Amino acid sequence: MNKQLRYADLHIHLTLKPFLNTTNNNYSSIWKYTRTSFIARSGKARTNVKNLIDGRVKIIFPSLGYIEKGWQVLGSLRFKIPAIFRNVGDLAIFLMNVNFARIDNFFDLLIEEFDYLQQQHRPPIDIEPEYKNYEIVFPHNKHDFTAALNNNSKIIALPSVEGAHALISGTLSYEKYNLDVEQIVQNVKALKNHALRPVFITFTHHFYNGLAGHAHGIYMFEKILDQRFGLGNPISPDGWRVIKCLLGLDESCGSWPVLIDTKHFSLAARRQYYDFVSQELDYTVPIINSHAAYSGSQTIENVIYHHPPFAHNQTNISAEEVYHIWRSKGLVGINFDQNLLWAGAEICDVNKIMENIISMVQGAIDYARGRHLPEPDETIWDVFCVGSDFDGFIDPVDSYPSPLYFQQLEQDLLEAFDQSQLLKQLSVKISADQVVKKFMTENIVQFLHNYYDSLS
Repeated sequence: MNKQLRYADLHIHLTLKPFLNTTNNNYSSIWKYTRTSFIARSGKARTNVKNLIDGRVKIIFPSLGYIEKGWQVLGSLRFKIPAIFRNVGDLAIFLMNVNFARIDNFFDLLIEEFDYLQQQHRPPIDIEPEYKNYEIVFPHNKHDFTAALNNNSKIIALPSVEGAHALISGTLSYEKYNLDVEQIVQNVKALKNHALRPVFITFTHHFYNGLAGHAHGIYMFEKILDQRFGLGNPISPDGWRVIKCLLGLDESCGSWPVLIDTKHFSLAARRQYYDFVSQELDYTVPIINSHAAYSGSQTIENVIYHHPPFAHNQTNISAEEVYHIWRSKGLVGINFDQNLLWAGAEICDVNKIMENIISMVQGAIDYARGRHLPEPDETIWDVFCVGSDFDGFIDPVDSYPSPLYFQQLEQDLLEAFDQSQLLKQLSVKISADQVVKKFMTENIVQFLHNYYDSLS
């Protein structure tokens, strides 16, 4: 009998490591890929499909897009090495697997990765018997989604893209940023017509893409990995054209909306985009922040400062952003990187995940009250979901290092919320059981029902 699948994850890297492995002509299946360094803190790949099934995960948003050229560091001996900022083990994975010489056309690689994911919708013939009846499906409408939701043998995968550099035919260098925006627009149209059709795109990542500025997000190795070029820039005129094309606001680009994920946006770009959605679109387009943690700041501009006990990282979001995401009926995925969830040496556990969520709710309420805006009601709890970033290069919370631990997470969250005085003191009342069900599954399911309704 198939295991009962029920959890959802807004941001997970299902293809990153196995797809990179194929660049060295060593075929790997997303169903069972486990190649890693023995010294890797993360151990085996966290997000192969077997682990998702064993962890009872029903809905995933696989994040696709080849890594940026900025990860190449020119050494004194004139050879190129990749450098990753979380742990030595994950660096070793890249040293073994990444073929940087192959990066000559980001968009071609993106389409290859989409095709690679699509081709592996069924398990390989040598998979263990208990996994043979499962299948990955990519629904395009509400009928397909509902049918898959009600069929326990179907794992629902809705791709996203991390970084608009992936839309560029060619590559970027520090010396020259002559973007062919007409080609990028054509690439967006082609992506919308792909069989897998992404739901959202994280518009920036760790390095400048010529379309919008990125946030400072690399701290441990910032002397090696130079983010400074384009750091903090606003959205460029070309960037606005691409955003409107993605959202379907440009009729020539087709109506299928690819939503914008504001994770990794610079503070200036975030200000522009939230103002655009709130003032010009009147919140008719959902805003996504797919793998977030709370900065402790009330406003976007003050994210630059440290607000203990929350982690100091410019990619973390403010109460203002949570408010706008709530008004737009969007989603905030909670990142499981413990270095983003909390500051200092205190162990990051389930309470830190809970405190991030509760503090975002209270922060959004305080933000609205201080500006005489409509205050969040009980629907503010519809915003939060898992956005683990598993198999990205993160340092995961020790108690929940992979999807295999989602059932334990659910139990621990229920206990933590049930005992929380902070939850009881909030003006927006809700039971612990409701909070946890929404967070683990229901908010993403409802968001997708709304998303598909908007397409009809």
